[in-house]
Amino acid sequence: MIRFFLQILVLISTLAIGASSAWAIDDPELEYFTIETPHFYVHYYTGIEDLALKVAITCEEAHKTLSPLLDWVPAKVHVNVTDKADVANGSANVFGRNIMNIYGMAPEADSVLGFYDDWLRILVYHEYVHILHIDTKGSIFPYLNYVVGKVFAPNQTLPRWYTEGLATYHESARTRGGRVKGALWDMWSRMAALDGVFLDLGAATGSPTQWPGGNSAYLYGSLFLDWVFDRY
Repeated sequence: MIRFFLQILVLISTLAIGASSAWAIDDPELEYFTIETPHFYVHYYTGIEDLALKVAITCEEAHKTLSPLLDWVPAKVHVNVTDKADVANGSANVFGRNIMNIYGMAPEADSVLGFYDDWLRILVYHEYVHILHIDTKGSIFPYLNYVVGKVFAPNQTLPRWYTEGLATYHESARTRGGRVKGALWDMWSRMAALDGVFLDLGAATGSPTQWPGGNSAYLYGSLFLDWVFDRY
């Protein structure tokens, strides 16, 4: 047994000595800061101060616009601002605490997100709708979360076409751009109808392999809700 452990120790030492230089996933020289507003903590690092300030202002604007519409005031949201990825995207999460991630890259003109007046406003509005919508809860769930931690979010169980459709609808209805107003959405839905391949509810709810694939929930959900809000 002692010999076995000695062999393991020699192996580990050999690997450690022969290892190449490691690269950190983050720059240790960066300093991190936080902008606190009435409803948000905006976290950022050295070099993107202007972006973080604009995000903070836009977040408060989004709260003023969207919170009354969705009839919910969440606990303060932590917003992580980063410009380390060559992708136009963001995300939102309400488990544990309310968190939004905002990437500092504008969409390319020919991308799905390419129809915008202010891409950052559209992104912040979209992600904040997710926070307001999914964080909304009643009945016993606030009390359960108080006891065991923030783990219950019943709205998270809604189908993806509704969750993403609602955020995509509001990103368009509350700004001068957005996917619902873009020509791409009109083209995709029109051709699907003309070709007789309009997705049914099951396909739009899941992850269909047919066109437009992962964009189906955003496309069908937002256009349906746009139709509902326009008429009712």
